[in-house]
Amino acid sequence: MTSTLSASNRIDPQRFLTMAEVAAELRVSRRTIERHVREGTIRAIRLGRLRRVPASEIVRLRASAGSG
Repeated sequence: MTSTLSASNRIDPQRFLTMAEVAAELRVSRRTIERHVREGTIRAIRLGRLRRVPASEIVRLRASAGSG
């Protein structure tokens, strides 16, 4: 599996990630990500039966974690 981080150590904000990729980036379990999506604290879209999280959500979460 390739990392969502580019060579400059930044996330491409145009990319949509799987729950597993988001969990790996944030170092939490996939179930934790799924719970946050259900609760609305992490934004996600549905593509048929699949859910994808915009990479910009990781940037937002990291920024809010650093400021709080």
